[in-house]
Amino acid sequence: MAVSKAQQRATAKYEAKNYDKLLLRLPKGKKDTIRSFSACRQESVNGFINRAIAETMKRDSEPEPTAAYSVSPEQLEQIKAYAKANCESVNSFINRAIAEAMARETQDD
Repeated sequence: MAVSKAQQRATAKYEAKNYDKLLLRLPKGKKDTIRSFSACRQESVNGFINRAIAETMKRDSEPEPTAAYSVSPEQLEQIKAYAKANCESVNSFINRAIAEAMARETQDD
């Protein structure tokens, strides 16, 4: 269905009043990667970008963790593959795996 000129003007007026716009330039191919990733999470590209910005700003304003862990290069490649297959970041995948392992241990007790 066609949108009238009046509706287009009303939409533009509303957006100008309520939203800031930002031009984002990406390397060729990155847009498709972002689209695929956000679709995997059943999220719009705009929603994903806003969430990523909010989470990054929150994370970067928090103190650095006091504990660290290391894995072999082979383990890291496996982790990356599993994370990608589950549409997760490596960090999210590791955190989820740790939480699930702790929950299993709690259930066994």
